[in-house]
Formats: sequence, C-alpha cells, structure tokens
Amino acid sequence: MEIRSLNYILAAIGLFLAINLIFPLGEITGSTVDDLSCEINGNYVPDFHLCCSEMAKFSNCENGECVSENYNIRTDKETLRYCEERGYNVRF
Repeated sequence: MEIRSLNYILAAIGLFLAINLIFPLGEITGSTVDDLSCEINGNYVPDFHLCCSEMAKFSNCENGECVSENYNIRTDKETLRYCEERGYNVRF
C-alpha cells in the first residue's frame, strides 16, 4: 500500500469523524435510545430490552400503561415502536 493511498484513507476517516461531530449518527438515523421512556413500578428503567420483554408478558395494555395487581409498567409511543422494531410482541 502506498503512502498516498493511506493518506486518502486517513483523510476520509477524518472527514467522517468531523461530520459526525456536527451531525451525530443517532440524530441522522433517529434511533437514539436516550429519547425513550420506561418506568416499572414508578422507577425509571435504563434497560429497554428488559422493559420490552416485561411488556410482552401482558395480554393487554392501555395508553402505554400495563397494570397487574401491584406491578405496573408505564411507557410512551416511541418506546412501543422501539420494542416492535426489535421483534417484541407488545399489545396495546
């Protein structure tokens, strides 16, 4: 590999990183997990796979809230969409 080819590759990587500083990939793809919201029994849950798997256990949920005796899960539409995209069977 010539030095010139290596310089082109490094320049392309540098350009990609510079663009990523201005326009982060999460904003471009619209798939940032930070925008999601999930609470189990009133406590925020940062693990959305856990939240999705727990919601999939309920047979019916209304308006983003699953309630069963002393156990409840509250979420928003973005989280529901996230769970459905990941293949979880959430029923709302």
